[in-house]
Amino acid sequence: MAARTGTITVDDMAVAAATEETALQLAAAANKPIDLREISVGGLSDDATDEPWIVRLRRQTTAGTGGSSVTPENDDEGITHTFQTTGLKSIQTAAPTASGDPLRVYVCNPRTGLVIRFEPGEIVVDGSGKLGLTLESADANTAVAHMKFGE
Repeated sequence: MAARTGTITVDDMAVAAATEETALQLAAAANKPIDLREISVGGLSDDATDEPWIVRLRRQTTAGTGGSSVTPENDDEGITHTFQTTGLKSIQTAAPTASGDPLRVYVCNPRTGLVIRFEPGEIVVDGSGKLGLTLESADANTAVAHMKFGE
């Protein structure tokens, strides 16, 4: 059977200046790997002087603290599916522990945003693994972001 796709979203995260913060984190269930399909990031500022953001995809080993849980939305309309994958958003009190170097690094103008789609199998998170989408900027800003995955 084909993988079901789900999405987690943050729509109003305050991003502090000069601090890498986890906007979203996917946590795979035990023995249930997930396949990242797409990410997007954008800012709500219209200030033309805002510095670009550094956007990173990182494997993470902890959940950090200060985040809120987010229930994945089912992208397959009309099909009932309960995801085993869980999500967190706006993890800002204590950052999750990163595992190694970032998988991907992008530069994003917060006014225009960024959308990246991944080939099936390009970024897979093993069962019980975690994947974080982090943002860093010289300026404080407000972010929106999403992560789409297959389970």
